[in-house]
Amino acid sequence: MKKLTALLLPPVLLATLLVGCGGKEEPKPEVKNYTEYSDPILKFGVKYPEGWTETAQQGVTAAFYSGKNLYDAFTTFTPGGERGAKIVVGAMPGGQAAMDANIKEFSGQFDAGVVKGPEEATLNGMAAKKLSYSFEAGDTKYTSERFYVIDGDVVSYIEAGVIGTWDNYKPIFDQVMASFKPGKMAAVAPAPAPGDTTGGAVRDSIVSDPPSAEMKSFSGAGYSISYPANFKVISASNGKQFIGTRVDSYVMVDQIDPKGMTLEQAVDQLKKNYGGRAPSAASVGGKKGYVFNYSGGKDVSSRAYFAMAGGKIIRVTMNWFRPQQDQYGPAFDKMMGSLSIK
Repeated sequence: MKKLTALLLPPVLLATLLVGCGGKEEPKPEVKNYTEYSDPILKFGVKYPEGWTETAQQGVTAAFYSGKNLYDAFTTFTPGGERGAKIVVGAMPGGQAAMDANIKEFSGQFDAGVVKGPEEATLNGMAAKKLSYSFEAGDTKYTSERFYVIDGDVVSYIEAGVIGTWDNYKPIFDQVMASFKPGKMAAVAPAPAPGDTTGGAVRDSIVSDPPSAEMKSFSGAGYSISYPANFKVISASNGKQFIGTRVDSYVMVDQIDPKGMTLEQAVDQLKKNYGGRAPSAASVGGKKGYVFNYSGGKDVSSRAYFAMAGGKIIRVTMNWFRPQQDQYGPAFDKMMGSLSIK
């Protein structure tokens, strides 16, 4: 069973282990110790093999690499003789609606019938939904299992995947799965009203620290952009994330290898991942580009911009909490206005 669209998924972080070339026997990986990861914002966590490379978008997702060279093999589902494994964990607000949307997006990347589920399952004693797939690719096989759990308004997931022989990695995955901790939404206290000495009521939905009017400048690979001074800049897969207090409201800029495709061809392949609708033409950083408008989850609006520069696709993804559109919308529009693609 093969992947329908072999290119470019929404921002998602993946991990692999290089152990040899196609046709060679795969040695079983050895793990002596495990390292604990805990997300500082949504508090999801996991123990992963010591020595694997960690890449994280705080408050969104984290991936653990047992090698550094196989990103393309997992994202394009073209093994190119590589063999390896990945572990990905993540969380998002939105509960059942966010989980349903994420399951639909995940399954939509493949031919009909490739992804099995969602099936009822348990994970560490918690009720869970399970997705899985296994299909041949050249002289090897892709296999993956993903579990979702809901705690309050937060849906968390953990995925383990292999290019090659699943059983070689199963003992590692069993250890990792057993250590998984789902995320939690921390309560956010708004600024107290005048005369209020109680510190204000605790609320989860509205934050009192929206994007600031003051901007800072950032120069990345092939682009420059300004962002609110009270935002953080966090390394993400192939790019940077600009994020403030809200974990569901951020801008991310990353780069994608088009694999010889034109911008139009790549964007056409991406439609399935952004609701299936055709994109609109747009000016992106002074370049000809395209934009998809879609829903990123419960009460979250999203856009994804694409333009070509230096043989790479520059993608700008933005998500904002609809009830605070009047605060995040203008700030993100200002960021897009400042974007310059070299």
